Amino acid sequence: MLVLVTGTPAAGKTTLAEAIARHLGGCTVVGWDWVMASLTQYPTVQAAVSSLDWQKHRRLGWSLMWSVAEEQLRNGRSVVLDGVAREPEIEETRTLASRTLAAHCLVVALECRSEKRARQRVAGRRRDIPGWHELTWEQVDRSRRSWATPKTADRVIETSNDPDPDEVARELLGRIGEL
Repeated sequence: MLVLVTGTPAAGKTTLAEAIARHLGGCTVVGWDWVMASLTQYPTVQAAVSSLDWQKHRRLGWSLMWSVAEEQLRNGRSVVLDGVAREPEIEETRTLASRTLAAHCLVVALECRSEKRARQRVAGRRRDIPGWHELTWEQVDRSRRSWATPKTADRVIETSNDPDPDEVARELLGRIGEL
């Protein structure tokens, strides 16, 4: 199974991605921030990455994620992708699932419509990703303003009320055939 959890920063993507992975037997979660953070320890590579426009920068991160996911899927393991995916990334993720004969591809888009709750999440979060920065409210707000919920998501979930991630994961995975 290939699952993509998308939404703006502070919507709860990582929390849900990890819960889904637990319910799939501890499968791999590939996070965009984690793969991009791995490049920061190489100054020459980081300089090249920093010179990219935002579309190529985003594409680089997703390409790295899809490569890891493909290797896992080829070996019969489920994968959960965690990142701010828009329609092109969703389409490529579905193509990857078809190409690797993944049994199911599930795309879940999260929305946190409450600015107050999103601000609280940003203020209270510390991810400690080696080589990566913590996001500021300004960065999150910019992402929220440019965000359009993907029309091709299988499921859209509002997270302002902090739904229990394990309960959401169980419900999603229990209804795989219906989605």
